[in-house]
Amino acid sequence: MYDRSVDKIIGILALNRYYKNIVKTPNLDIKDILFDTLYVYKSMKLPTVLNTFLESKTHLGVVTDEFGGTMGIVTLEDVMEYIVGDIWDENDVVECDIVEIGERLYTIDGDLALSEFADWLDWEKEDFDSEAITVGGWCLEVLDNYPNPGDQFEYESLTVVIKKVDGLRIESVNVSLASD
Repeated sequence: MYDRSVDKIIGILALNRYYKNIVKTPNLDIKDILFDTLYVYKSMKLPTVLNTFLESKTHLGVVTDEFGGTMGIVTLEDVMEYIVGDIWDENDVVECDIVEIGERLYTIDGDLALSEFADWLDWEKEDFDSEAITVGGWCLEVLDNYPNPGDQFEYESLTVVIKKVDGLRIESVNVSLASD
């Protein structure tokens, strides 16, 4: 919760704590049930962030810059996933970045790292001759324009068809591999 500006965080409100207290106290002052804010400086090392979370017994921190301004939030889960990889729970939807939809035809997530796509193709990332980081970015570079669904291009042994876009971002493409 903040006071007039996101740079003035006054506390963290946990919904379960709010619901529990609002039933008992209808005229509840929310400020009375806020948790203290844990601040994390933007360049704080990961082990320090983890220890800070553990010592404070909290799982949410506000990331600040050198001026004390709020940059965003970080969670204990973010830190743990950076250390051990993705942590899946019952609320997470597992989505595959590469889905086979036909013989030698695949739907590729536009956010898939280009290096991972290259690995999947058994190519080198340099084979793409691109400065892009993602498959969607690579498609934008090749097309040299913001595409519409259905736009397509040929690249080496691939036929790439833009499947889904969201504004200026490519969400997914269909990739057909030429026969050997």
